[in-house]
Amino acid sequence: MIICGQTATVTPSTQPRRTMLRALLLSIVFLVPMLATAAEDLPLWLVNTKLSGDFRYRHEGIDREGSTAVYRNRIRYRLGIETKVNEKVSVGARFASGTGDPRSTNQDLGDGLSPKQINLDRAYFELAPCEKWWLTAGKFGNPFVSTDLQWDTDVNFEGGAARYSKDGDIKFAVTGGGLWLEPYRSEHGSGIFAGQVSASGKSGSKGSWQAAAGMYSYVNRDMLADNGGFGNTVLVDNTFRTDFEILDVLLSATMPVGKSKLTILANPVMNTATSEDNIGWLAMMKLKGKCWERSCTLSYDYRVLEADAVFGAFTDSDAAGGRTNQRGHRIMGDIELIDGFTAGASAYFNTLSASGDGSWYQRWMVDGVVKF
Repeated sequence: MIICGQTATVTPSTQPRRTMLRALLLSIVFLVPMLATAAEDLPLWLVNTKLSGDFRYRHEGIDREGSTAVYRNRIRYRLGIETKVNEKVSVGARFASGTGDPRSTNQDLGDGLSPKQINLDRAYFELAPCEKWWLTAGKFGNPFVSTDLQWDTDVNFEGGAARYSKDGDIKFAVTGGGLWLEPYRSEHGSGIFAGQVSASGKSGSKGSWQAAAGMYSYVNRDMLADNGGFGNTVLVDNTFRTDFEILDVLLSATMPVGKSKLTILANPVMNTATSEDNIGWLAMMKLKGKCWERSCTLSYDYRVLEADAVFGAFTDSDAAGGRTNQRGHRIMGDIELIDGFTAGASAYFNTLSASGDGSWYQRWMVDGVVKF
Protein backbone atom coordinates (compact mmCIF):
# COMPACT_ATOMS: atom_id res chain seq x y z
CA MET A 1 0.00 0.00 0.00
CA ILE A 2 1.34 3.47 -0.89
CA ILE A 3 0.97 6.23 1.75
CA CYS A 4 2.38 9.76 1.01
CA GLY A 5 4.79 8.31 -1.57
CA GLN A 6 6.10 5.56 0.72
CA THR A 7 5.36 1.86 0.79
CA ALA A 8 3.49 0.68 3.86
CA THR A 9 3.07 -2.95 4.78
CA VAL A 10 -0.19 -4.13 6.27
CA THR A 11 0.66 -6.08 9.37
CA PRO A 12 -1.67 -8.10 11.60
CA SER A 13 -1.73 -5.16 14.07
CA THR A 14 -3.19 -2.82 11.44
CA GLN A 15 -5.83 -5.30 10.26
CA PRO A 16 -8.25 -4.70 13.20
CA ARG A 17 -8.11 -0.95 12.54
CA ARG A 18 -9.11 -1.46 8.90
CA THR A 19 -11.93 -3.75 10.01
CA MET A 20 -13.21 -1.11 12.44
CA LEU A 21 -13.03 1.56 9.73
CA ARG A 22 -15.08 -0.57 7.34
CA ALA A 23 -17.67 -1.14 10.09
CA LEU A 24 -17.91 2.59 10.79
CA LEU A 25 -18.38 3.45 7.12
CA LEU A 26 -21.07 0.79 6.73
CA SER A 27 -22.85 2.14 9.84
CA ILE A 28 -22.91 5.64 8.37
CA VAL A 29 -24.20 4.35 5.03
CA PHE A 30 -27.15 2.63 6.73
CA LEU A 31 -27.80 5.19 9.51
CA VAL A 32 -28.08 8.30 7.33
CA PRO A 33 -31.21 7.09 5.46
CA MET A 34 -32.69 5.94 8.77
CA LEU A 35 -32.09 9.37 10.37
CA ALA A 36 -33.53 11.12 7.34
CA THR A 37 -36.65 8.99 7.59
CA ALA A 38 -36.88 9.68 11.32
CA ALA A 39 -36.56 13.42 10.71
CA GLU A 40 -39.64 13.31 8.52
CA ASP A 41 -41.59 12.01 11.51
CA LEU A 42 -40.34 14.70 13.91
CA PRO A 43 -42.63 17.62 14.85
CA LEU A 44 -42.25 20.67 12.59
CA TRP A 45 -41.17 22.88 15.51
CA LEU A 46 -38.25 20.57 16.34
CA VAL A 47 -37.04 20.34 12.74
CA ASN A 48 -37.35 24.13 12.40
CA THR A 49 -35.36 25.04 15.51
CA LYS A 50 -32.17 26.90 14.62
CA LEU A 51 -29.17 28.09 16.63
CA SER A 52 -27.12 31.15 15.74
CA GLY A 53 -24.70 33.43 17.50
CA ASP A 54 -21.42 35.29 17.54
CA PHE A 55 -18.31 35.88 19.61
CA ARG A 56 -16.24 39.08 19.67
CA TYR A 57 -12.90 39.83 21.31
CA ARG A 58 -12.18 43.55 21.66
CA HIS A 59 -9.16 45.59 22.71
CA GLU A 60 -10.19 49.14 23.51
CA GLY A 61 -8.63 52.41 24.54
CA ILE A 62 -10.41 55.51 25.91
CA ASP A 63 -8.78 58.90 26.38
CA ARG A 64 -10.44 62.17 27.31
CA GLU A 65 -9.16 65.62 28.11
CA GLY A 66 -8.07 65.97 31.72
CA SER A 67 -8.19 62.23 32.45
CA THR A 68 -5.81 59.29 32.33
CA ALA A 69 -6.22 56.96 29.36
CA VAL A 70 -7.95 53.62 30.05
CA TYR A 71 -7.22 50.39 28.17
CA ARG A 72 -9.25 47.22 28.51
CA ASN A 73 -9.98 43.87 26.91
CA ARG A 74 -13.59 42.81 26.49
CA ILE A 75 -15.56 39.85 25.16
CA ARG A 76 -19.09 39.49 23.85
CA TYR A 77 -20.82 36.16 23.35
CA ARG A 78 -24.39 35.76 22.11
CA LEU A 79 -26.33 32.55 21.48
CA GLY A 80 -29.77 32.67 19.90
CA ILE A 81 -32.38 29.96 19.44
CA GLU A 82 -35.46 30.37 17.23
CA THR A 83 -38.22 27.87 16.64
CA LYS A 84 -40.76 28.03 13.84
CA VAL A 85 -43.74 26.37 15.49
CA ASN A 86 -45.74 26.48 12.26
CA GLU A 87 -46.20 28.76 9.27
CA LYS A 88 -47.74 31.51 11.40
CA VAL A 89 -46.10 31.20 14.82
CA SER A 90 -42.48 31.32 15.95
CA VAL A 91 -40.73 31.82 19.28
CA GLY A 92 -37.18 32.74 20.15
CA ALA A 93 -34.64 33.66 22.81
CA ARG A 94 -31.08 34.90 22.98
CA PHE A 95 -28.54 34.64 25.77
CA ALA A 96 -25.66 37.09 26.00
CA SER A 97 -22.69 38.06 28.11
CA GLY A 98 -22.59 41.40 29.89
CA THR A 99 -23.51 43.13 33.12
CA GLY A 100 -27.14 44.02 32.37
CA ASP A 101 -26.50 47.32 30.57
CA PRO A 102 -29.30 47.70 27.97
CA ARG A 103 -26.79 49.20 25.52
CA SER A 104 -23.99 46.65 25.80
CA THR A 105 -23.39 42.93 26.09
CA ASN A 106 -19.64 43.48 26.52
CA GLN A 107 -17.93 41.83 29.47
CA ASP A 108 -14.61 43.22 30.75
CA LEU A 109 -11.84 40.67 31.21
CA GLY A 110 -10.01 40.74 34.51
CA ASP A 111 -11.20 40.56 38.11
CA GLY A 112 -8.86 37.71 38.96
CA LEU A 113 -10.08 35.24 36.31
CA SER A 114 -13.57 35.21 37.85
CA PRO A 115 -16.56 33.68 35.99
CA LYS A 116 -18.58 36.08 33.83
CA GLN A 117 -22.31 36.67 33.58
CA ILE A 118 -24.81 35.37 31.05
CA ASN A 119 -28.16 37.19 30.74
CA LEU A 120 -31.47 36.70 28.96
CA ASP A 121 -30.99 39.18 26.12
CA ARG A 122 -34.18 38.36 24.18
CA ALA A 123 -37.32 36.25 24.70
CA TYR A 124 -40.26 36.74 22.35
CA PHE A 125 -42.91 35.28 20.09
CA GLU A 126 -43.74 36.34 16.54
CA LEU A 127 -47.07 35.97 14.74
CA ALA A 128 -47.71 36.23 11.02
CA PRO A 129 -51.51 35.70 10.82
CA CYS A 130 -51.54 36.72 7.17
CA GLU A 131 -49.10 37.82 4.49
CA LYS A 132 -49.19 41.55 5.28
CA TRP A 133 -49.25 41.49 9.08
CA TRP A 134 -46.50 40.76 11.60
CA LEU A 135 -46.67 40.99 15.41
CA THR A 136 -44.20 40.37 18.24
CA ALA A 137 -44.20 40.65 22.03
CA GLY A 138 -41.76 40.03 24.86
CA LYS A 139 -38.15 41.22 24.74
CA PHE A 140 -37.20 41.58 21.09
CA GLY A 141 -34.86 43.33 18.67
CA ASN A 142 -35.53 46.85 17.41
CA PRO A 143 -38.33 46.54 14.79
CA PHE A 144 -37.92 50.12 13.51
CA VAL A 145 -35.72 51.49 10.72
CA SER A 146 -33.08 53.46 12.65
CA THR A 147 -29.44 54.31 13.30
CA ASP A 148 -27.55 54.39 16.59
CA LEU A 149 -28.11 58.15 16.88
CA GLN A 150 -31.26 57.38 18.89
CA TRP A 151 -31.03 53.59 19.44
CA ASP A 152 -27.77 51.78 20.21
CA THR A 153 -27.63 48.58 18.14
CA ASP A 154 -27.59 46.45 21.32
CA VAL A 155 -30.84 47.89 22.72
CA ASN A 156 -33.68 45.35 22.80
CA PHE A 157 -37.27 46.51 23.26
CA GLU A 158 -39.70 45.23 25.88
CA GLY A 159 -43.43 45.22 25.21
CA GLY A 160 -45.07 44.62 21.85
CA ALA A 161 -44.96 45.78 18.23
CA ALA A 162 -46.93 45.22 15.04
CA ARG A 163 -46.28 45.91 11.37
CA TYR A 164 -48.41 46.16 8.27
CA SER A 165 -46.42 45.90 5.03
CA LYS A 166 -47.20 45.86 1.34
CA ASP A 167 -44.83 44.65 -1.36
CA GLY A 168 -44.51 46.04 -4.86
CA ASP A 169 -42.12 48.19 -6.84
CA ILE A 170 -42.13 50.36 -3.72
CA LYS A 171 -42.29 48.43 -0.45
CA PHE A 172 -44.39 50.21 2.15
CA ALA A 173 -44.68 49.51 5.89
CA VAL A 174 -46.33 50.96 9.00
CA THR A 175 -44.86 49.84 12.34
CA GLY A 176 -46.16 50.66 15.81
CA GLY A 177 -45.49 49.54 19.34
CA GLY A 178 -45.74 50.10 23.07
CA LEU A 179 -42.57 49.69 25.13
CA TRP A 180 -42.11 49.37 28.89
CA LEU A 181 -39.39 51.32 30.71
CA GLU A 182 -40.58 51.09 34.32
CA PRO A 183 -43.48 49.09 35.84
CA TYR A 184 -46.73 50.54 37.09
CA ARG A 185 -46.52 51.88 40.60
CA SER A 186 -49.17 53.90 42.47
CA GLU A 187 -50.84 55.48 39.42
CA HIS A 188 -48.83 54.97 36.26
CA GLY A 189 -45.61 53.59 34.83
CA SER A 190 -43.09 54.79 32.28
CA GLY A 191 -42.91 53.72 28.68
CA ILE A 192 -42.79 54.69 25.02
CA PHE A 193 -45.46 54.75 22.34
CA ALA A 194 -43.81 54.52 18.93
CA GLY A 195 -44.98 54.66 15.32
CA GLN A 196 -43.13 54.74 12.01
CA VAL A 197 -43.91 54.87 8.29
CA SER A 198 -41.23 53.53 5.94
CA ALA A 199 -40.77 52.88 2.23
CA SER A 200 -38.02 51.36 0.11
CA GLY A 201 -37.40 50.52 -3.52
CA LYS A 202 -34.89 49.96 -6.29
CA SER A 203 -33.07 52.67 -8.23
CA GLY A 204 -31.87 51.46 -11.60
CA SER A 205 -30.57 47.92 -11.98
CA LYS A 206 -28.29 47.86 -8.92
CA GLY A 207 -29.22 50.82 -6.74
CA SER A 208 -31.77 51.13 -3.94
CA TRP A 209 -33.25 53.70 -1.57
CA GLN A 210 -35.04 53.83 1.77
CA ALA A 211 -36.99 56.46 3.68
CA ALA A 212 -38.60 56.39 7.13
CA ALA A 213 -40.24 58.81 9.54
CA GLY A 214 -41.22 57.92 13.10
CA MET A 215 -42.42 59.46 16.35
CA TYR A 216 -41.35 58.17 19.79
CA SER A 217 -43.48 59.51 22.64
CA TYR A 218 -42.19 58.97 26.20
CA VAL A 219 -44.85 58.65 28.89
CA ASN A 220 -44.27 60.09 32.41
CA ARG A 221 -41.51 62.68 32.64
CA ASP A 222 -41.30 62.01 36.40
CA MET A 223 -39.01 59.01 35.98
CA LEU A 224 -35.61 59.47 37.63
CA ALA A 225 -32.52 60.44 35.67
CA ASP A 226 -30.18 57.56 36.51
CA ASN A 227 -26.43 58.08 36.11
CA GLY A 228 -26.82 61.81 35.61
CA GLY A 229 -29.17 61.51 32.64
CA PHE A 230 -26.48 60.57 30.09
CA GLY A 231 -26.23 64.17 28.90
CA ASN A 232 -29.92 65.09 29.19
CA THR A 233 -30.77 68.22 31.19
CA VAL A 234 -31.62 67.17 34.75
CA LEU A 235 -33.38 69.21 37.46
CA VAL A 236 -32.35 69.43 41.12
CA ASP A 237 -34.89 66.73 42.08
CA ASN A 238 -33.16 64.31 39.68
CA THR A 239 -35.95 64.40 37.07
CA PHE A 240 -35.65 65.40 33.42
CA ARG A 241 -36.17 69.04 32.45
CA THR A 242 -38.29 68.16 29.43
CA ASP A 243 -40.60 65.53 28.01
CA PHE A 244 -39.46 63.54 25.01
CA GLU A 245 -41.51 63.51 21.81
CA ILE A 246 -38.86 62.53 19.30
CA LEU A 247 -39.31 62.89 15.54
CA ASP A 248 -36.81 60.61 13.79
CA VAL A 249 -36.32 60.78 9.99
CA LEU A 250 -34.01 58.55 7.96
CA LEU A 251 -33.08 58.80 4.27
CA SER A 252 -30.59 56.54 2.51
CA ALA A 253 -29.50 55.67 -1.02
CA THR A 254 -27.23 52.85 -2.22
CA MET A 255 -25.49 52.94 -5.59
CA PRO A 256 -22.83 50.87 -7.39
CA VAL A 257 -19.27 52.24 -7.45
CA GLY A 258 -17.22 49.92 -9.60
CA LYS A 259 -17.52 46.48 -8.02
CA SER A 260 -18.51 47.98 -4.67
CA LYS A 261 -21.66 49.61 -3.26
CA LEU A 262 -21.76 53.07 -1.71
CA THR A 263 -24.49 53.97 0.81
CA ILE A 264 -25.17 57.58 1.74
CA LEU A 265 -27.40 58.16 4.77
CA ALA A 266 -28.87 61.13 6.62
CA ASN A 267 -30.68 60.87 9.97
CA PRO A 268 -32.04 64.09 11.54
CA VAL A 269 -33.89 63.95 14.88
CA MET A 270 -35.82 66.54 16.87
CA ASN A 271 -37.43 66.50 20.30
CA THR A 272 -40.69 68.32 19.58
CA ALA A 273 -41.56 68.56 23.31
CA THR A 274 -39.09 71.44 23.77
CA SER A 275 -37.52 74.24 21.75
CA GLU A 276 -34.17 74.20 23.55
CA ASP A 277 -31.22 71.87 22.85
CA ASN A 278 -33.56 69.64 20.86
CA ILE A 279 -31.80 68.96 17.52
CA GLY A 280 -29.54 66.12 16.42
CA TRP A 281 -28.34 64.69 13.13
CA LEU A 282 -26.06 62.02 11.67
CA ALA A 283 -24.58 61.86 8.15
CA MET A 284 -22.83 58.70 6.97
CA MET A 285 -21.03 57.23 3.95
CA LYS A 286 -20.42 53.48 3.78
CA LEU A 287 -18.52 51.57 1.10
CA LYS A 288 -18.96 47.80 0.89
CA GLY A 289 -17.13 45.54 -1.51
CA LYS A 290 -14.08 43.28 -1.89
CA CYS A 291 -10.53 43.71 -0.59
CA TRP A 292 -8.10 41.08 -1.92
CA GLU A 293 -11.13 38.97 -2.86
CA ARG A 294 -12.47 39.22 0.71
CA SER A 295 -15.64 41.00 1.88
CA CYS A 296 -14.83 44.35 3.50
CA THR A 297 -16.52 47.59 4.53
CA LEU A 298 -15.35 51.12 5.29
CA SER A 299 -17.57 53.86 6.74
CA TYR A 300 -17.38 57.41 8.03
CA ASP A 301 -20.03 59.38 9.89
CA TYR A 302 -20.37 62.71 11.65
CA ARG A 303 -22.98 63.40 14.32
CA VAL A 304 -24.27 66.34 16.35
CA LEU A 305 -26.53 65.62 19.31
CA GLU A 306 -27.83 68.42 21.51
CA ALA A 307 -28.54 67.72 25.18
CA ASP A 308 -32.27 66.93 24.91
CA ALA A 309 -32.54 65.82 21.28
CA VAL A 310 -32.99 62.14 22.26
CA PHE A 311 -33.24 60.10 25.45
CA GLY A 312 -29.57 59.81 26.44
CA ALA A 313 -29.75 56.35 28.06
CA PHE A 314 -30.35 54.65 24.69
CA THR A 315 -28.05 56.47 22.24
CA ASP A 316 -24.83 54.84 20.96
CA SER A 317 -22.82 53.76 24.01
CA ASP A 318 -19.43 54.35 22.35
CA ALA A 319 -19.72 57.84 20.84
CA ALA A 320 -18.59 60.39 23.48
CA GLY A 321 -18.93 57.68 26.12
CA GLY A 322 -22.64 57.15 25.46
CA ARG A 323 -24.32 60.52 26.03
CA THR A 324 -26.04 63.45 24.38
CA ASN A 325 -24.59 67.02 24.20
CA GLN A 326 -21.77 65.93 21.91
CA ARG A 327 -20.49 66.02 18.36
CA GLY A 328 -17.79 64.20 16.46
CA HIS A 329 -16.40 61.80 13.89
CA ARG A 330 -16.44 58.01 13.65
CA ILE A 331 -14.38 55.87 11.26
CA MET A 332 -15.05 52.14 10.99
CA GLY A 333 -13.75 49.32 8.83
CA ASP A 334 -13.65 45.52 8.71
CA ILE A 335 -12.47 42.67 6.51
CA GLU A 336 -13.27 38.96 6.48
CA LEU A 337 -9.78 37.51 6.87
CA ILE A 338 -10.91 33.89 6.55
CA ASP A 339 -14.33 32.31 6.18
CA GLY A 340 -16.26 32.93 9.39
CA PHE A 341 -13.73 35.33 10.96
CA THR A 342 -13.79 39.12 10.55
CA ALA A 343 -11.31 41.67 11.87
CA GLY A 344 -12.40 45.26 12.36
CA ALA A 345 -11.44 48.58 13.90
CA SER A 346 -13.28 51.76 14.96
CA ALA A 347 -12.11 55.21 16.03
CA TYR A 348 -14.15 58.03 17.63
CA PHE A 349 -13.07 61.67 17.82
CA ASN A 350 -15.69 63.56 19.83
CA THR A 351 -16.23 66.87 21.56
CA LEU A 352 -18.25 66.73 24.79
CA SER A 353 -20.50 69.58 23.73
CA ALA A 354 -22.97 69.88 20.85
CA SER A 355 -21.71 73.43 20.23
CA GLY A 356 -18.14 72.19 19.79
CA ASP A 357 -16.56 74.13 22.67
CA GLY A 358 -16.29 71.27 25.19
CA SER A 359 -13.43 68.94 26.11
CA TRP A 360 -12.26 66.28 23.67
CA TYR A 361 -12.97 62.54 23.89
CA GLN A 362 -11.26 59.79 21.88
CA ARG A 363 -11.96 56.08 21.70
CA TRP A 364 -10.56 53.30 19.53
CA MET A 365 -11.42 49.61 19.28
CA VAL A 366 -9.90 46.60 17.52
CA ASP A 367 -12.20 43.57 17.12
CA GLY A 368 -12.02 39.94 16.11
CA VAL A 369 -15.48 38.47 15.36
CA VAL A 370 -16.70 34.93 14.72
CA LYS A 371 -20.28 34.39 13.54
CA PHE A 372 -22.18 31.13 13.22
